[in-house]
Amino acid sequence: MDGAVLGAGFIRDPHPTYARLRADAPVFPTLTPNGMKIWVVTRHDDARDVLSDPRLSKSVRDAMHLLDPDTAEARNFAALPGPLRDNLLSVDGPDHLRLRRLVSRACTVRQVESLCPGIERIVGSLLDGMEGYDVVDLVSAFAAQLPVKVICALLGVPEEDSPALLEWTQTMVSLSFAPVERVAAHSRALHDHIAGLVMTKRVAPGADLISSLIHLRDTEDELTEDELISLIAVMIIGGFETTSNLIGNAVLALLQNPEQLRILRHDPDLVRGAVDELIRFDGSVHTSTFRYTTEPVEVAGVTIPAGAVVFVSLLSANRDESAFEHAGQLDVTRDARAHLGFGHGVHYCIGAALARIETEVALRELITRCPNLRLAVPAEELRWRMSLLSRGLEALPLRTNAERDVSRFYDVYSHVLLKIWDDNFHYGYWVSDTDDSSNRIAAQRLTDLMISLVDVSADDRVLDLGCGVGVPALALADATGAEVVGISINQAQVDEANRRAGGRASFVCADALALPFPDAHFDAAWAFESLLHMDRPKALTELARVVRPGGLVVVADIIQRGPLSQESEAALGPALETFALTPVPTIEDYRVLLTEAGLEPVELRDISEHTKKTMERLAAGATEHHDELVERFGDEAKAYLDVVRSPIAALPEWGYLVAIARRT
Repeated sequence: MDGAVLGAGFIRDPHPTYARLRADAPVFPTLTPNGMKIWVVTRHDDARDVLSDPRLSKSVRDAMHLLDPDTAEARNFAALPGPLRDNLLSVDGPDHLRLRRLVSRACTVRQVESLCPGIERIVGSLLDGMEGYDVVDLVSAFAAQLPVKVICALLGVPEEDSPALLEWTQTMVSLSFAPVERVAAHSRALHDHIAGLVMTKRVAPGADLISSLIHLRDTEDELTEDELISLIAVMIIGGFETTSNLIGNAVLALLQNPEQLRILRHDPDLVRGAVDELIRFDGSVHTSTFRYTTEPVEVAGVTIPAGAVVFVSLLSANRDESAFEHAGQLDVTRDARAHLGFGHGVHYCIGAALARIETEVALRELITRCPNLRLAVPAEELRWRMSLLSRGLEALPLRTNAERDVSRFYDVYSHVLLKIWDDNFHYGYWVSDTDDSSNRIAAQRLTDLMISLVDVSADDRVLDLGCGVGVPALALADATGAEVVGISINQAQVDEANRRAGGRASFVCADALALPFPDAHFDAAWAFESLLHMDRPKALTELARVVRPGGLVVVADIIQRGPLSQESEAALGPALETFALTPVPTIEDYRVLLTEAGLEPVELRDISEHTKKTMERLAAGATEHHDELVERFGDEAKAYLDVVRSPIAALPEWGYLVAIARRT
């Protein structure tokens, strides 16, 4: 295997290559993209053994003669200032234990957990800053900012220094790819900046870790000046890069596995344990740091010669089927504590506890506050940092404003539905498999069912949350004489609904998550297939607020009736994004959602057997009118039609729920 195999395609998705290697060549020699000879260990148990084997040294100083001076890695190592080359990660024996003991005083689990309130404040502030934008880059706006702010506060580094420090650290974890000129310049800049910080804090110490280390250096003579600088550098590099990448990778993994994201949304307390699974599934450390054999070492029946550089692939070890059942699948309920994402043995990551708690707080708050996050670009367009040491995204563009997405979606999809379905923008209800009723009759039958369930009279005021062009709302008004008010986020729909109404009902453009009505304003309400675009907990809570105590709320929504296959999971994310849909709940989810919103469930009725023909009819209409609609509305219409005609739209795991609840 040559360096080309470890190039850009491998960096983007190394897992298929590692799966083949674990099976066929679990320990193999190769070249890095810049030509350095290395041996790679890929299996979990072998990796554990190698990471704790004293016959493998981490002393870069003693290994310089082993490196081919013509390789970029050798030139890059040689270009590093001494304290950045000879650091906690690249020394062995008593020196390593002494330095590790000094830093570990500030990194115990108890001390790290004491930082939690401050981390929560930082996360809250960063999420506040993301509000109001249609698209944000989660890496630059959130994932990179959180660990930078935390580490700067912990070390006592001025926050205004963080952009430069972040740029320098990204070079330091890319020695197999970065040009030597950049390595030399950035490593020297990092060294000199830290030396300047040390000088400043000697004169004016603070209540921070750098000041504490300076005190140990100056009063107890427990470390040299170079060791002081090297310790600070390691904490900056590890504290910035590892956690930033972990948060980005974890969010991407959850967005690409919406069923797992749904589990965490349903029970945020699971996030703490899920962090280990997310590290296992696609962690932020690709390979272990530099090691070399001091004598021949046999691993998995292969003898690695003395003087060989060894990379342990932590990514591969964590996908080893012999260590983790169904290792290629994300399972946030899995006990994944046996992962090697933070290494193993005496060089186990000293900042693991801090990285875990930062990631836990970040994911819990993101899941709670931003339930409608979705990829803003296709996953295949995402770019990964060129590094064999770390694994992280250069950017993670996400859509955050679901309301605007929904409005834009209906600007085109309303026209699509009028052509391929009917002007009643809702599912149909067929009495039996042999019922061949038209789309219009079937849709009206479902509307009639909703009218019977909401149980209102001429004296009542009723809200239609997400009214479309008003067809069901007008049917409700005509059938009962009730005063019906409909809301939609899309102004064109509201205009069309009012045109059709002729005074029989009224329609306004409004946000379902911030309704422009006082408390208890309505006697009843329904949400007829509208919550599928919304943050359901917030929408149901707001719906309950505007309905009087004792009033009925009827909800019609799609549901998930069973677990999806891995292939279906992969296809679901893009489909949800195309249709501006939020993750699909189960019936049991709905029971909890209603109760927590202040609505007492009266009946949860699964009518999937009566609505299943809807997707068949939509697919047929999409095929019949495809060319005409694409010619008129372009690629956007094509994207909608492609999803409607795809297998993901007709999965038997999808169902249809009508929920009846009473305002408590």
